[in-house]
Parts: sequence; structure tokens; C-alpha cells
Amino acid sequence: MKVLSFISKAACIASLAFMTSIDTGAAESITVVSWGGNYTKNQATVFFEPFTKETGIEVKTVDWNGDLGKLRAMQQAGQVTWDVIVGDEYVSKIGCDEGLLAQINPQKLAPAPDGTPAAKDYVSGAIQSCGIGEMIFGTMLGYDPAKFPNEEPRNAADFFDLTKFPGKRGLYKRPNGTLAIALMADGVAPAEVYKVLATPEGLDRAFRKLDTIKRNVVWWETFSQSPQLLNDGEVTMTSASGPRLIQPIVQDGKRWKVLFRDFAWTMDVWMVAKGAPNPTGAQRFLEFASRADRGAAMANLAAYSPIRASAIALVGRNPISGADMRPFTLTDPEILARGSKVDADFWADHLDALQTRFNTWLAQ
Repeated sequence: MKVLSFISKAACIASLAFMTSIDTGAAESITVVSWGGNYTKNQATVFFEPFTKETGIEVKTVDWNGDLGKLRAMQQAGQVTWDVIVGDEYVSKIGCDEGLLAQINPQKLAPAPDGTPAAKDYVSGAIQSCGIGEMIFGTMLGYDPAKFPNEEPRNAADFFDLTKFPGKRGLYKRPNGTLAIALMADGVAPAEVYKVLATPEGLDRAFRKLDTIKRNVVWWETFSQSPQLLNDGEVTMTSASGPRLIQPIVQDGKRWKVLFRDFAWTMDVWMVAKGAPNPTGAQRFLEFASRADRGAAMANLAAYSPIRASAIALVGRNPISGADMRPFTLTDPEILARGSKVDADFWADHLDALQTRFNTWLAQ
């Protein structure tokens, strides 16, 4: 009887342990911080849901506006709740410098389908100390051609020409992206934008150009607002994340047009918060999200350009409309040359000061 009692107790303990391990596995999750709106919905389709299906790890999402202040506060309080973060390239540099982000090991990222190591497959600069590029996108200029029946705008200079192309304009209520477009509109070649912007005279030049349309600008603060402004007729032209304009064109039949020149292009970056509650799950997610087929799927669905050579070769048709997505791939060197590459180091060093100057200018 004592032996049976012992076995019974042991069996109960083992059963309880087994059930606990199942519950823990089922409850395992990571929190991904992203831009919200259609962007996060697209990420859910391409990354989050397939990752959960493959690994059993649930993905919870939180929206943000790119400000690292909340992560700083969480780390100071010792209560970090974020695992993976999606943000601008300069955010990765600032967060790394401040010790807010974990180091990335490129050897753990998915190789190309032919076995090429990730480090040799990514676009130059996409693998950083504390970040790995997700995709390339541009802050581009889009317009409603119905508003311009006689002649349509062709470049940033036309965007600033209120006489020839009347109507309200939508612009990002932050200096990054907006100042670059202003300089290109003022005749600065895309490749020269940051050489000019790095000088006091260049900054003054950008703000003077913005002065010419300031009274006709509707300022947007989140990426989901800009296409909505165009859709509602509040503006005739707007700057926007290119894919936020292109996806409605190819999927919903919107008659908008996008200018594939005079844009500011950059990359979104996957990052892992230092002190993340589930660093192992976060690493598994990076391994999954870095796969070439995931990058191509994001391009096919939402026109975000692949950041890996092996992914570019996989770009095909939109899964909803069947539209060929290759013409919208910014990673084509000829298209990229028509835009200005965002200088992440510049914004890592100057964003706070220029945001202050920008806000002061807005209030004048």
C-alpha cells in the first residue's frame, strides 16, 4: 500500500508537471511593437500569423510612433514588456548607443534559399549591431489625378507649385523626410541632399522652401493618416509611405498615382529590446522574419521592397488582385537613384535638435 501510495503521488506530480509544461508552452508569447494600421495588419499576414502557426508562439502587438521614450522609462523601472520593435534605421542606432537594444547575431539569421549566408544576401547596411533590416520603403509623393485634368505633377518641384497645381498638400509633421523633399523640390539632387542638409545654409534653405506652402499644408502625424487625407479629398497631393498609397492602387482600384522620383528612402528595422521578457522567442522570430520568402511575401502583398537579393527574385503578383508587384520594387538600383537615401547617422545625431526647430517653425 505504501508503494502504491508513493507511485500514485509520483504519478500525480508528473502529470501536474506535464500539464504545466503544456500550459506554459501554449501561453508563450512575444510582444512586437510596430506602426499600426494596415502596416501591422500586413505584418500579421506575412510574419506574425505564420510564425505562430510554425512555432506555437503567440504574437501580441503594440502600436507606437517611433519614440524611444517609453522604452527608456520601462528600462529605468526594470519592467520591460516589449520583445521585438520595428522602427526607422536611425532608431536602431540611437537605441544601440543608449544601451536600450540587444545585440544582433547575423549568424543566426536565415540563409538564402541557395545557402548564401544572410550577411552576404542583405542590402549593404541592412545588418546593424542592434537591428536587422525588414524591408525598404520610401516617403513618396502621391496625388489624385482627377484634381489635375490638364497636366499632372511630375516631381517635388510640382508638389510645391501651388499656382500650377492648386490645392492642399499633406506633409509629415516631423523634419525627417520632410526636409529632404523640400530640398529636392528646391533643385538639390537626391544624392546631394544630406551634404546640403548638414550645413546651416542648407537647413535654412529647406525651411525657406517649406515657407512657400506652409499655409496650404495639412500635417499628418501617423502613416495611416496620409492616404486617408487623399481619400477624403482634404488634400490633392501628399507625402506618404509609398506602400500605403500603392496597396490601395493595386488592391482596391484607387486611381491615385505615385511619383517614383524625389522621394526619401530608408529601411524599417527589426530590433530586440534589451531586457525583453522573452529574448529566446524574439530571436526565433528574427530567424523566421529574416527568411527570403517572408520578404517577398511582404512585397507581393503591400509593395514593401525586399531587402535581400534572394527575396527580390521571388517578387511576383499581389495575392488579392493578381497585379504584378515588380514595377513597385524600389530595390531596383535605377529607381533608388531617383530618391535620397535617409542618412541614419545624421538623424541619430540631430533629430532632437531639428525636431525642436521644426516645432518652433510650425508655431510661428
